[in-house]
Amino acid sequence: MGVPARLWLTLLAVAAATPSPCVAAAANRYVPRDPGFVVANVRQTLPNESLRALLEEWRARPDSDATVSALAAAYIEHARVAREPRFFGRAEALLAPRASLPGASAELRRLYAETLQYRHAFEPAAELLDALLRENARDADTRLRRASLRLTRGDFAGARADCVALTQARSEVASAGFACLAEALAGSGELERARVLLESVAANAADFDPVPRAYLLT
Repeated sequence: MGVPARLWLTLLAVAAATPSPCVAAAANRYVPRDPGFVVANVRQTLPNESLRALLEEWRARPDSDATVSALAAAYIEHARVAREPRFFGRAEALLAPRASLPGASAELRRLYAETLQYRHAFEPAAELLDALLRENARDADTRLRRASLRLTRGDFAGARADCVALTQARSEVASAGFACLAEALAGSGELERARVLLESVAANAADFDPVPRAYLLT
């Protein structure tokens, strides 16, 4: 049975005339007059001992690229493993003031580009990585990050060029280069070539360390 229209109007009138609990609470809320009044003391918490140790090292040497990079890298790793994006924000807050300073280390700038990519600030991230590769074309870590950025943006031709260069590296980054190249081929619609490449490399991947080999197989 439907509710009579008159009853609905009565209920609406009563609701309009009665202050909500939120309004009543707001009317009784304490508003401090002193601008220095402490509303809450929120302490910084970190999930594990290694992060806390790195934070203490950074506090002791906040102007050192090494301590900044170490803490930021740990924040990024924790953000990935624990799926807690706020740690990307902490990393960016550490890196941003120093990344544009003259003489900032390559590792610090690479990490900063990674935080920018995470929040889709692709253009400034690309500019950082391009500058690093102009300084050192053999910087495999930076080239891998730029390939990842280009894949994310759908620049498969650009990613392909970076990935080919990575496959020629004499280090474990070569396995990431082959996986990256296959991904670039697949993104361009060359699925069969990508599949053949992965199968061929996987069949001869016995010399790779377990972690890069697992990455390649994945």
